[in-house]
Amino acid sequence: MAPKKAKETTPDEAAAKKEAAAAKKQAAAAKKAAGGGSESKPTVKKETKVTVTGEEAVNTIYEYLQVQNRPYSATEIFTNLHGAVGKTHVPKHLKELVERGNVVECTSGKQVVYHIVQDTDSKYSEEELAAIRSESASLSAQLATLRSQKRELDHKLAKIRSAPPLEELQEKVEALKEEIAHREEILEPLRASANDLTDEQKEAARVLEKDRDAARALYYRRKKSYKELLGIICDGLDKSPDKLIEDLGLEEVPI
Repeated sequence: MAPKKAKETTPDEAAAKKEAAAAKKQAAAAKKAAGGGSESKPTVKKETKVTVTGEEAVNTIYEYLQVQNRPYSATEIFTNLHGAVGKTHVPKHLKELVERGNVVECTSGKQVVYHIVQDTDSKYSEEELAAIRSESASLSAQLATLRSQKRELDHKLAKIRSAPPLEELQEKVEALKEEIAHREEILEPLRASANDLTDEQKEAARVLEKDRDAARALYYRRKKSYKELLGIICDGLDKSPDKLIEDLGLEEVPI
């Protein structure tokens, strides 16, 4: 298969292309002459750090330690001052402050720290200090008393919390009432015919009465626990026992 022939350019088309290239070249030259060939980026001026020296540097370190009022190492002081004093000058000026008696040098482990000289003059007189010590001793005694009272209250609270809940007490009271009623039914005919009882029946009656008395004593103990628990609940709800019994629909049956 024969290759395709390239499209021939007419004289008019060649002239048009030549004019377009010349116009493009002329526009580029004009733009370059006007200074628009490339945009220049604005230069950012770096902020220079102000480093103090001499006595001004000594005062800067001293004022910093005075304001902070805590120990720092030479490296920490240089870092916290953000380069206001040269790194190699900080230890030198600290030594100078130590020699002047304005700063104390201490060794903490492997690190050397510096802090401002503390004022040892007390603003309190001996009488005032004695009064403060006396008050401190009195407060310590009060604190010991309060702690003892707290332990007692915690013990009472633990005892109250270990008591059976109200619902359980109510169930036990009802069970005791039923048991007492049942025993009363057994005792009633025996009492009516006490004179006709045999010795065995009388002994059985005595056993029943003894059991009844034991059940009654247990009932009163349970009732006492019920009253105590009811009082605690009433204190928490800010209600009287009678009002709470009425609201809960409880009924107290005397024995």
